[in-house]
Formats: sequence, C-alpha cells, structure tokens
Amino acid sequence: MFHLQSRTPHLLPNPAVFADRDTAHPMEQKMAKRLVLFNYPGDVCNTTSIYELGWLMAEKYRVLLVDADPSCNLTSLILRDGFDEYYASENTSRQNLKDATSTAFKLDGWPIKPIECPSVQHAPNLHLLPGHPNLAEWDLYLMLAQDADEKYGSLKSTPGAFNNLIASCESKYNIDFTLINLGPGIGGINQNLFIHSDLFVVPTMPSPGSVKALEPLKYVTARWVRWKRESIETLENAVYPLRPGTPKFGGMLIQRFSYRNGRTTSPHRQNAADIKSVISNDVFPHLLNHDMCFLPDQYPAAIRDDGYCLQEMEDFSALRNKAIEVGIPAFALSDAHAGEIGPLSKDEVRQRDHLRAQLDRINVGLISLFNHV
Repeated sequence: MFHLQSRTPHLLPNPAVFADRDTAHPMEQKMAKRLVLFNYPGDVCNTTSIYELGWLMAEKYRVLLVDADPSCNLTSLILRDGFDEYYASENTSRQNLKDATSTAFKLDGWPIKPIECPSVQHAPNLHLLPGHPNLAEWDLYLMLAQDADEKYGSLKSTPGAFNNLIASCESKYNIDFTLINLGPGIGGINQNLFIHSDLFVVPTMPSPGSVKALEPLKYVTARWVRWKRESIETLENAVYPLRPGTPKFGGMLIQRFSYRNGRTTSPHRQNAADIKSVISNDVFPHLLNHDMCFLPDQYPAAIRDDGYCLQEMEDFSALRNKAIEVGIPAFALSDAHAGEIGPLSKDEVRQRDHLRAQLDRINVGLISLFNHV
C-alpha cells in the first residue's frame, strides 16, 4: 500500500456545499455536477486530463469517471491488467456504458438500472463507469434521433438513455462530480454527452491546426445545444427524458507545451497566443450569444485575462509513462514507488510537483465556475 504526497491540496473553495450529502434523502440530494472535455480533433490529451483531474479531485470528493471513447483508454488506465478479464467475466461483462443502455437502443423492454462502477485501488472516492470497444454501434441511433426534425417514436427514448444511466450511478455512489471522457469526432455519442454536461472544457494543442479547429467547434456545439432546447419539451414524457440545463464554457487547456531555459519555445508561444485571441474575440462571443457561457465577470480574473485559458500544460510524457507502470497519475508518485520504477530524479520530482500545482489551479478555476451552475 502506498501513500499520496502528504500535502494539503488547494482544491475546492467551499467543501461545506456538499457536507450534507451523506444524510440527505436521495431525492433531495444535489445532482452531481458534470464536466466534459471536448474537441473534435484527436490527440489533444483528453484521457490524460480526465484521469489526472478526476484522481486529484477524488482526494476530497466523490468522483465518477465515464469512458465514452470506444478506444477505452481511460478504462484501461483504471482496470490495468484486469481489463480483459472485466469484459470476459460473466459478472462484469455487461457492466459498461454500452450494454447497460442497450434497452433503449434494442427496445427490449427492460429498464435501465445502475451498474457496479469499480472503484480505483488507491483512490476509493474515484469510480469508473467503463466504456466498451463497440460503443460506436449506438452512434447511428443517436444521430438519427438527434438530427430528425420529427421525433421517431421508436427512437424517442434513446437521447436520454446515457443520461439516465449516469444519473442512476451518480445517485448510487452519491457522486459529487462526474467527468466524461469523449473520443474525437462530432458523432451522436459526443453530441449526446456534451448536451448532458454542465461545464465543457476545450483541450487544444499549441499548433496552427488547433487554431483552425476552433471556428467549426463553435458552430457544431451551438447547433447541438439548439437541438436540445428545441427537443427537451417534446421528449419530457419519454421513458428517458433529457437532463435540463445548458452546458457552459469552462475554458480551454493548452496541452504539451515544450520549454527551453524556463520559457516556452517560440512556435508554441505564438500558437498559444493565437488560440487565446481566437477564443476571446471569436469563440467566446459566439458561445455567449447562444447562452453557452457564464457572464465574463463570473470567470476568475486569472482565467478571463489569459484568454479563458485554464492552464498551459507542460509535456511530462516521460514521467507519466513511469506512473502508468504503477497505476497512478504522475503527480502522485512518491518514494514508495522506487522499488517498482526506481527513485525519482531531482528533475522528475520538480515535474511531479509542478504538475500537481498546475492541476490544482485547474480544479480551483473549474470549481469556481461550477458554483455558478
């Protein structure tokens, strides 16, 4: 058994908000707050960010990770060597996002019920709603249901199926925060889970391609939200209705920064500046016009004044690969792991502590925004 760093994380400014959740009647409890990281291009470190943010938040709160990426990388990170056995065992093979919602897609008449969500060995407050390699089978059904002008009777309950399962698991485990991992693309699954979130964060890379991807992103997400607004009353009597509310922009993450002599390299600095400019001057006003943002003065000044950037994340891929070997995030590595991966060098200790500080700042910024939901 290992122990996390003996540090007091600066996480949530007002933990008393959730202090009564253990004693409240289930129907009286606050709904869990949901965060989704979404950007339709691939390779923007979605899984890594969800994994690390969820683990850090679970040091003080009950957190559910939802793996909606058919690659199942998040599920693999959590289950590790037990991944294949989980999907082969009769007891757990159907305990996943796809099979647990199949009733809404196959119309077999059985109600959606909460499933067993494995807890993480060294983070008991962290639970996983596993993904499935064939989850994309549901994409066509959702695209038909969410793109149709008329609501097909046989598809009427499919748009609320994922939300119903997630909500039932949130209630079962008394979850405070749910973090949803999406794959790349703009298909029906991503649309569905995006519109059922409270807060969305846009992960980007310091590259020209990331700058160009922002314009279509603002149109796609606004169209998704418009569909929800136009459909929520029509579907309120469905077996699985839509979750109320409009997802709000929580900022962006700029991933995989490279540094030289303590400063970001010149191309990365310029690309990051371009991304922040496009977000501030184009994307944010567009989203605000569609009620997909908070008012500017509701954002922490440090985020608002930095082009709505939550954090520029340094590239610690080598340290993260070491951490994967012992089944924990890189910021939680300690001397206790020396027997498995060798002692950490001074530079690795610096990276570990810097990563924790970056994640702390992200969490503080996000929680301040969750308080406005």
